[in-house]
Order: sequence, then structure tokens, then C-alpha cells
Amino acid sequence: MSDADGLIRQAQHAFHNISYGSTDERKYRARAKRYANRVIRKYPASIEAIQGRSILDRLNVIYEMPNTAAAPGPVQEALTFLKNHSATDGHAANKTTSRPPPETGESEWRTLMQRFLDLPNNKKKYLAIGLFLVVVFPGGIFFIGALAILYALRPALLKKHLEHLLWSLGSE
Repeated sequence: MSDADGLIRQAQHAFHNISYGSTDERKYRARAKRYANRVIRKYPASIEAIQGRSILDRLNVIYEMPNTAAAPGPVQEALTFLKNHSATDGHAANKTTSRPPPETGESEWRTLMQRFLDLPNNKKKYLAIGLFLVVVFPGGIFFIGALAILYALRPALLKKHLEHLLWSLGSE
């Protein structure tokens, strides 16, 4: 099973390196998908296969269960168990404080703006004071200019950073 451990470790590493809006996002997403599928295909009734299905679920990838008729006794029983207890039902209880999946489309900006408006007034004041200090600080205008250029070139990064900021301030 060391091969299965190695494959799932590679899949988890690739999954954890996915950062939305980065240039390597597709590469790591494809790598995580490839290793997770390989674990599921080679070791369908193992713990590593369940972890691989979990990774694929979090990547919103649809996978097919292997044919149970071709599998021998205990493996067939394990596959039948896995089919009867779908991976999405088992992982719903494990997701306690995870971030919601990123949205797509124009409603994403609207949602971010609504989350900002839902912030308590004292947290809005802290953000305003922080922005004021950055502008007043010598060289702050260069920092803001550099951020403006960066975010103009990569709007997905701006959405990610705004979502992270609002998440850390406690707006849901």
C-alpha cells in the first residue's frame, strides 16, 4: 500500500497548492485530479481511494465507481458499501468551518459588496483607518499604485483577496 500512500500524498500536495487566480492553478488542479483518479482506479476499496474521492469532490469532479462485478469477494463488498454510502454524504459532516466554494459570474462582485455592507460599523472604521494610514505613509501612494496595476492585470486575485479579507473580518 505504500504506492497508494505515495499517490494520495501527491494528490493532496497538488490540491493544497491550488490557489485561485494563479498561473499554476490549472497545473495543480490537473495533477490532483490525475493522482486521485489513479488511486481510485488502482486501489478502489482502500482508505486512500476514499481520500481521493474526497479530493475529487472538493474539485467538483464527477467520477465513476469501478465495476463491482469484476472485483473479488471482499473488494466487491467494499465497493458496494462505497456505492451505497456516497462520498458527498460522508463528507458533509466533516465540513464544519470551511470556506464556501468560490462563485462564478457577475454575482460574485455583488456578493462581495453585500458582505462588505454587512460588516459591523467598527470593522468598517478599522478598514478606513488602515487605508488612510497607507495613503498618508510616505511611499504609500506607490504601494497603492502597484496594487492597482496588479489587480487590473489579475482581477481574480483581487476577488480572492477581498473574499479572504471579508472572511477574516467575520462577514458571512
